[in-house]
Amino acid sequence: MWKKRLILSLWFLLGAAAVVLLISAMQKKGQNEIADIKVEIEGAEQHVFVDEKDVVRYLNLMGVKKGTEIQRVNVMHIEDGLNKNAWIQKADMFFDNNNVLHVNVQERQPVARIFSISGSSFYIDSSGKRLPLSENISARVPVFTSFPSENQKL
Repeated sequence: MWKKRLILSLWFLLGAAAVVLLISAMQKKGQNEIADIKVEIEGAEQHVFVDEKDVVRYLNLMGVKKGTEIQRVNVMHIEDGLNKNAWIQKADMFFDNNNVLHVNVQERQPVARIFSISGSSFYIDSSGKRLPLSENISARVPVFTSFPSENQKL
């Protein structure tokens, strides 16, 4: 009878120790700092409307840089902010085991430039989304003039 109690109490202590170690490891991992930031931009074969500097500038604006505590980084909020950029189709962020923040951005590709009847000009991508003009670069795409619509989604 006392052997059963001894074995049961040892298993209980072993389980409690494992839980304590797990919790302390999770807290320690959350207190680590960002070691590096890696930005990868996909879909920018011919025209680069979003470059690494723009993404890093936005991350710095949101308070994310090397040395920032990982637990202070709200990944979902920053992804949503990046996705609001008209030229970004999708942004994904994650931390690896070496505390490196990976930012994967998929850029929209313009398929045509549109000049409307009212005099405005914009690009459209393959899904029909209206894209703004860039001050830095112009895409070599077909041009259509006298477009009758000013709708945001074509």
